[in-house]
Amino acid sequence: MKQSDAFWNVTAPQGETRAALGGVGGWSWLYKDAARIFPGLKGVEWSYRWGGTVALTPERAPHLFEPQSGLICGLGYNGRGVAMSLVMGREMARRAG
Repeated sequence: MKQSDAFWNVTAPQGETRAALGGVGGWSWLYKDAARIFPGLKGVEWSYRWGGTVALTPERAPHLFEPQSGLICGLGYNGRGVAMSLVMGREMARRAG
């Protein structure tokens, strides 16, 4: 896996002592990288893990699609839906006038 194929998503709810870590590329790099970035995680046993397929556009970028005049669709967020959909929503609102 190339470095450009990996990304991190870290979520830690306020007041919680747990975090959700995620990325693309399998478990072994995630465990190693987590301990490198967060040294306190070295040797920690992970309680849960989830894996699945993520659909990617060929360019790994979202697309703004206009299937017919007056109808705009934002799609292809490539596993980064929350952040990218905010940007896409702003652009779609700008175009809608």
